[in-house]
Amino acid sequence: MSESRKPIVLAGVLTLAIVVAFVVAAGFGGRGSDAGGDWSDFLNDLGGSSSLRPDDLRLVDGGCEVSAAVIAVTGFCVLEVAGFGGGSAFGDVVKKATIVAMDGPMQLTVVVEGTTVSQTIDEGEQTQLTFGTSGGELGLACVGFGVSSCSADIRY
Repeated sequence: MSESRKPIVLAGVLTLAIVVAFVVAAGFGGRGSDAGGDWSDFLNDLGGSSSLRPDDLRLVDGGCEVSAAVIAVTGFCVLEVAGFGGGSAFGDVVKKATIVAMDGPMQLTVVVEGTTVSQTIDEGEQTQLTFGTSGGELGLACVGFGVSSCSADIRY
């Protein structure tokens, strides 16, 4: 091998070693998390996230009143989560909120990118909502025999 190629080969080997070290560290959790890491949080930090706001929510079905801190549900409701710009270095990748069932169990249904996920949360229990740039839908239903209204604390 000629003397002029040694720096190029050395730089290539060093670059490969750095990439392998990064992949191994990410695979074993890096950033102080469990194995595999929490890629959602990593990508949020990388691309940016912001809080879901009350004006991002629009009633499309059922009975709901959305305020700055509470979603009051009469039976059930479906809220459309507006899409937003982003996905670049200059915009948010996701919008987040935490929802807490306040007066009894609630059934939550989230539709994002064509995927539907449902979860029942008990009074006082909370769950985090995360929506990407295309928005989605949030369904809320009061659970329990004869229960016609319920509410959730929403922390934007």
